Amino acid sequence: GAARGIGRAIAARLVAEGASVMVADVDGAAADQAAQALGSAAQAVCLDVTQQAAVEARVAELEATGPIDVWINNAGIMSLGPFLAQSPARDAAQRAVNLDGVAFGMRAVLPRMLARGRGHIVNIASAAGRVGTPHAAMYSATKFAVIGLTEAVRREHEGSGVLFTVVLPSFVRTELIAGAGVPR
Repeated sequence: GAARGIGRAIAARLVAEGASVMVADVDGAAADQAAQALGSAAQAVCLDVTQQAAVEARVAELEATGPIDVWINNAGIMSLGPFLAQSPARDAAQRAVNLDGVAFGMRAVLPRMLARGRGHIVNIASAAGRVGTPHAAMYSATKFAVIGLTEAVRREHEGSGVLFTVVLPSFVRTELIAGAGVPR
């Protein structure tokens, strides 16, 4: 989820601070464009976070070139509408990207960070993960789950040298909420 929106803004800030970043996104062309715009400190990869084997393979490839110091799980999708009007397939897609994708990223990178005794995992949730959001019930549910997952794994690894952060943005003007009729 680094080709646009919050993910791209995070990548840009990290590059500005001197970091090398990997712009990963399911939209490979958009990832390429974002990385080119960010300059030589950014590289692009196409990555579907719902595919555990693909996430694990990408982490292994990246680690072969040097340690991953910070891993940011930012990919997310949101389907809006009354709960009863949402299709089970759309609900499953939200769970796959918003929750499973986070878990797959953490499972792939955490053992390596633990072995080094350092690292930082940042999971982007949402304010909708603390207050149930009407017409975004499954989105809210997945973000509640990301908060709980992050808090639980943080407690499991206290004192390990690996840090865990969960970020809860509110409404941000990105493609994710375009047309959602949210407050400005």
